[in-house]
Amino acid sequence: MPRLINNQIWNARSFSNLSVEDKLLFLYLETSPETNYYGVFILPPDSVISARTGLTIQKIKNSLEELQKSGKILLVDDY
Repeated sequence: MPRLINNQIWNARSFSNLSVEDKLLFLYLETSPETNYYGVFILPPDSVISARTGLTIQKIKNSLEELQKSGKILLVDDY
């Protein structure tokens, strides 16, 4: 199922203030095949995310923390 991202995301201050890596990870989380219709994402191993995005495992961990702090995502266990 195709997923659409509102192009106004680029005008949102909360998005524009993110680092390039955080933006990439956020867009990956929004468009990944592991994301269902409701936006629930079953987090694959960091190595899978790393292979798909080119981000290091440490940067993935840091970006997940930053995205959670900024209110862009909510992490509950591996979801």
